[in-house]
Amino acid sequence: MKSQPRTPPSSLTPLEVGLVQESFRAVERQSRPAAERFFRELFSYDGSLRAHFARDHWNREEDLMTTLRTVLGQLGRGEELTGNLSAFAARCPAYLQSNYHHLYVGAALFSMLETVLGAGFNSAVYAAWFKVFELMVNELRANAVAKVPAIAAQRTHLVFAHPTAA
Repeated sequence: MKSQPRTPPSSLTPLEVGLVQESFRAVERQSRPAAERFFRELFSYDGSLRAHFARDHWNREEDLMTTLRTVLGQLGRGEELTGNLSAFAARCPAYLQSNYHHLYVGAALFSMLETVLGAGFNSAVYAAWFKVFELMVNELRANAVAKVPAIAAQRTHLVFAHPTAA
């Protein structure tokens, strides 16, 4: 039997786009506790990251949800998504400095998703969100390399594991 062609890791199928967008609607319905969970988790990994976000938790919540809403609303539109991610990267210089920041954000994001979505955060939803996260990190890294060429020498493969992945 002939095997099906593998989808490149950074591209999402229409089914995956639907899973991510549908699950995000559930997150938006609980935006305040979701954002609180995200930032509590993120700052528990590295408190110095607080300096890169609004001091007011309402603004942090709005920034997080607006960024996710914008990026996820553009899924499947290619160049528009890249443009939005580039704009996001320009606003978030902290993420251009270290793979650790990417891992911290990923861990906080996936922890938030797992908490908010509960049983709805199954392996298919996890895999779809992971592709979105990978796409975002790849774009952030591309912007970082353009600004700081020494970053290109760093390990670029995204390694991230979350208990839900098992």
